Parts: sequence; structure tokens; C-alpha cells
Amino acid sequence: MNSKWYERTEFWIALLGMLGGWVLALTSVVPAQYAAYLTVASAVAYAISRGLAKYNNDIKLGIHTSEFWLAVVGVVIIVAQAIPGHISAQVAAILSALVAAFYQVSRGMSKLESGPVW
Repeated sequence: MNSKWYERTEFWIALLGMLGGWVLALTSVVPAQYAAYLTVASAVAYAISRGLAKYNNDIKLGIHTSEFWLAVVGVVIIVAQAIPGHISAQVAAILSALVAAFYQVSRGMSKLESGPVW
């Protein structure tokens, strides 16, 4: 199965989770820090699911993957919440690092030759 990124429901659910959290924070429905946590959780879950789904199947440049672009969106949302001071710079840095780390984990999983090692 070689579907396009826009055909995968997990991509849309993760993106909606990220953007939905941001909108909820902008409208003061939830604290910005909770929205940032939702952004990270969505990006991490998507990265792991894609890494598991395509181990040893879909090796292509990272910039051409949906998990890369979803990680970029996640970091942009986190930074956008930090600039006006809705979340602290320290929290933004930690959360952005988590998004980047799990993107890297997903890339590593997709390159495993024999599947997950656990």
C-alpha cells in the first residue's frame, strides 16, 4: 500500500489535533500550555505510527515525508505560542526538542531492515 500523505487518516487526525489545540488556546478555552502538550502528543503519535507502518518499506528523503512536515507544523505552533509569552521559552524549547526527537525515531524505525527491535 503506497498511499499519498493526504489519503492517510492518521495524518489528518494529528494535524487537526495540533491545529485544534492552537485554536482552543487562542480563544482561551484551554491554557496555552495544554495546547502545546496536545501539539507534541499529536506529532509524537504520528511520527511513531508512521515509523512503524513503513519500516523497511518507504525509504525516501526526510523532507519528502509527511512526518517531517507535521513535525515542522508542530514546532511552528509551539514557537507561535512562546513568542507572545503564552508558554515559557524553556517549555517551548523542551517541547520542540521532543517533537524533533520523535521525528528522528520515526526515521530510524522506517529504516530498520528487520522491523522493530523490541
